[in-house]
Amino acid sequence: MYSNQTQSLNHLVHRVFSVWIFVLLVLMFGVCLSFLVVHNDAYAAGVDSWATPSAAGDNDIWNSVTFGNGVYVAVASSTVAGGNNAVMYSSDGITWATTSVSGDNDIWNSVTFGNGLFLAVGAGLGIDRVMYSDNGITWATTSAAGNNDLWNDVTYGNGVYVAVASSTVAGGNHAVMYSSDGVTWTTATAADDNDYWESVTFGNGRFVAVGRGGDRVMYSSNGIAWTAATPAGNDDTWMSVTYGNGRYVAVNRGR
Repeated sequence: MYSNQTQSLNHLVHRVFSVWIFVLLVLMFGVCLSFLVVHNDAYAAGVDSWATPSAAGDNDIWNSVTFGNGVYVAVASSTVAGGNNAVMYSSDGITWATTSVSGDNDIWNSVTFGNGLFLAVGAGLGIDRVMYSDNGITWATTSAAGNNDLWNDVTYGNGVYVAVASSTVAGGNHAVMYSSDGVTWTTATAADDNDYWESVTFGNGRFVAVGRGGDRVMYSSNGIAWTAATPAGNDDTWMSVTYGNGRYVAVNRGR
């Protein structure tokens, strides 16, 4: 009797142990399979592995890219008269298609997305230096504010689109413009003596712009009234600024 009970217990332990071994093997196989799937994806979210898909069209001077509404959109200084290859879009960042741009500008420097709208600014001799789109494919142009034709960057925050420029007017009075809808624009006075603003960002309730020459940093809570700040170091060619993780970060073109 004792021997039969012992054999039954041993048999039960063996079956339970076998089941656990099977479950463990299945879990290990799943982990290995997941590892292979993730690491065989050349377009994974990791920043240490990059791939280079082909751009659309025949343009090779792409200046800016953004993402919104499920679409990547890039703008360029077109190599084709009329700017027909100055915009491309993609749903996955891999396969791209070009779209036509209306108006007379073919030098688009920056694009952003905010409040359901793609918004691009550029430079050129024509008056169509702002364009907007709700899907990244069909675009409409609108006139920039003031008499500046060198708009370098645009961002969105706090319900306002804000663009900065290398002003063609001494004193920088036309180096900033803002809009609540992306269509109608108004100029704002830049801070102090700089009229070469290269980049603008929004974060933590504040717009921050950087540039070259004179007062090279300025900030604003509403995109209209600006205050100058002193940059670090002695470089006077700050080219780009962004915000993330509680910090504004700017880079320069060292000399």
